[in-house]
Amino acid sequence: MNGSSRGRTGVVADLSIAEIKEAYEGGEITGIWEERLIPERERSFLERCLKGLGELPTGLDVGGGIGLHALLLHERVPFVVHLDYSWTMCSYVGHTRALPTVQGNALRLPFTSGSFDVVMTYGVSTFVRNDDWRIQTVEEMMRVTRLGGFILISTANGRSLHVPPRRTQRLHTVDAEDIRMFVQRGLQHVRTAYGEAAPHFLFRTAWGRPFAQVLDATLGRSALFATQKAVVLQKLYPSDR
Repeated sequence: MNGSSRGRTGVVADLSIAEIKEAYEGGEITGIWEERLIPERERSFLERCLKGLGELPTGLDVGGGIGLHALLLHERVPFVVHLDYSWTMCSYVGHTRALPTVQGNALRLPFTSGSFDVVMTYGVSTFVRNDDWRIQTVEEMMRVTRLGGFILISTANGRSLHVPPRRTQRLHTVDAEDIRMFVQRGLQHVRTAYGEAAPHFLFRTAWGRPFAQVLDATLGRSALFATQKAVVLQKLYPSDR
């Protein structure tokens, strides 16, 4: 499936799965994100999201990147699996984090139903460019979450982006429409959590260039700061109801 839209314009390019994967391969990408992510800020945000959820023996981080969020989740959850579509990211996590890592696709998670007590994704929904992908991603996360378990979906809060184009705002937020879709699929909205401002990059440059060059070319005119936002949901009904 190709997520490219036809006849639409905007500062964020529509990417196919192959283009997303290519953009996140190569040794320089891990160093970039190690510099961009601030562990204490991310830890504080995650603690706010997980507060009061009780014991969570197992967890999955979908689209886990360099593994920081999976590692922070592991401070609270005894067994955590990191999953990413990028071989570079999985290899990096395998060598630097004491966590199991799986290369896989968020649209077809390679786990049996009800495998995890908490499933989270940070920023991945930025790349979910059409409704079919959005629904399938949520349904897959719901499928692998045990009954009574939790799903955490975090993106930027689009309303805090500085004068964002309407479509860009849609890509960077979980809004009321999304929450209605979650509820229709048997998820209960537990809370919405907010964190400190974090940079989110809107690429105007061709993706054919190495990622580091793209980032350098856009930094300063495309690096916008947005409040972190996460929706926490609980699975109340079987996925196949």
